Amino acid sequence: MSIDLAARIDYQPWDASFEAERAGEGRAGKVGGCRKETLLARGHHFIVTRDQEGERLDRFLASTGVVSRTRARKALAAGGVYLNRKRVKIASRPVHEGDEVVCYLSVREEEHPSPTLNLLYQDEHIVVANKPPGMAVQATRESDRGTLQQILHAVLGRNGPAPRVVHRLDRPASGAVVLALTRKAAAALSAQMAEHSPRRRYLVVVEGPVQEEETVLVHYLGRMARGGATGGPVRVRVRPARGPLKSGERRAVTRVRRLDIRGNISLVVAVLETGRTHQLRAQLAFEGHPVVGDRRYGAREVLPGVDGIPLHAGVLEFSHPVTGAPLGVVAPLPEALEAWLTSAGFGRWVGGEWATVGVWGEDEDGDTEDQEATCVSDR
Repeated sequence: MSIDLAARIDYQPWDASFEAERAGEGRAGKVGGCRKETLLARGHHFIVTRDQEGERLDRFLASTGVVSRTRARKALAAGGVYLNRKRVKIASRPVHEGDEVVCYLSVREEEHPSPTLNLLYQDEHIVVANKPPGMAVQATRESDRGTLQQILHAVLGRNGPAPRVVHRLDRPASGAVVLALTRKAAAALSAQMAEHSPRRRYLVVVEGPVQEEETVLVHYLGRMARGGATGGPVRVRVRPARGPLKSGERRAVTRVRRLDIRGNISLVVAVLETGRTHQLRAQLAFEGHPVVGDRRYGAREVLPGVDGIPLHAGVLEFSHPVTGAPLGVVAPLPEALEAWLTSAGFGRWVGGEWATVGVWGEDEDGDTEDQEATCVSDR
């Protein structure tokens, strides 16, 4: 089931250069009489001074010299402006001395073609969608528009059930995401995710020739510098899983099988045993094989003509939250990624064969055995 989103939603595709800039350090400065600090690329932080007391929010932003009043209103409408750490969309809202205003500006303002959203499964309790690369699952710092959650709500009708997020998939990645349509389904799915019982299998294009045919990656992940109005993570730090966990760290386990190598590029299939923020991206980068195009984690290569990063959540298996019946969905690859894989010599894997290839540590039913192995990082 495909749904054309043209004229329905403001959609802004992910931009690798923007992602790279956002991971950088901020810089301080002074603009238009306001104390100003750029926390992240395109994100601007202001403190209201005494002479700006009572000014309209849109006029206040225009007075900084960073943004025009028209663009300030666009940022407000898109949900990219925060007043004292709360998202606000009312242009006429007055500001007061000492107020903190953060404004995130859109990277690209030109028109972009709207994506097509492919629904893989739907009933009265849940919906599974094939998220395209560049689409956030839920509201971000920059905007609450164009998210998978919002689009599905529009598709289901404003009087229909509001989709509930129970797990996430990084914005630049693509693939299967399940959302709950009832409170009961959300609670049951969240419990499954907390127990790591759903099976999630990814097809990933990484830099460098992966030497090991099969391996298990076991690391401790902890968050690095946090910033922005909502305090989101910039990126995740990684270290080998030795000794006790430190404060803020969580254990991450991923099983990886190499499928093929072409020059300096490898194609791998990965099965997650845990579900941590940026788990697969951070672990692969730590082992010297960042996802191609993932500049946040040090990638140097890019795939021409491919949006986002080639990290595709192609298989999602879980128990139905109401009936308990086993459900499995396979998400087709994005067309651009499929075309690139074919042209690069990986064509044998684009038909879905990768979704069933065995990964060490899985039993015949596809379940992951409870066993340990020497991981690459235990050098």
